[in-house]
Amino acid sequence: MVKIIFENKEHEIRYNNILGRMICSDNLHKSVAYLLALIGDYEDDVFDFENNRIKPESLKAAWQTSNTARATALIFALWNGYNNDSNCGNVYNIFRYNYWDKYYIEALKIYCSDSLNFSAVNFKI
Repeated sequence: MVKIIFENKEHEIRYNNILGRMICSDNLHKSVAYLLALIGDYEDDVFDFENNRIKPESLKAAWQTSNTARATALIFALWNGYNNDSNCGNVYNIFRYNYWDKYYIEALKIYCSDSLNFSAVNFKI
């Protein structure tokens, strides 16, 4: 089990609430819930919980900031490789030395935790 690092207590609470809304709690859904919790109150704009799908139109939403757009792009990349050809949709542009990079790495650790042994690795940003 990977120990998850949260931005703050609110992020952890939001993660648990969002994960509870997911149809399953596999690593993909856990990593998506983690990133959705990071972006704030817009999880229903980014993810359709009833139909278990991403909402690509959310990348163009007026509420998006540079950080939330990158987090949303990473959600889409993890979900099914979706890339809308925007500047934030590739790995280089998702990881642009911003404050949330360490949390993007956490999402990847959650996503890959069954196939990789992260216990001996300490990622630092």
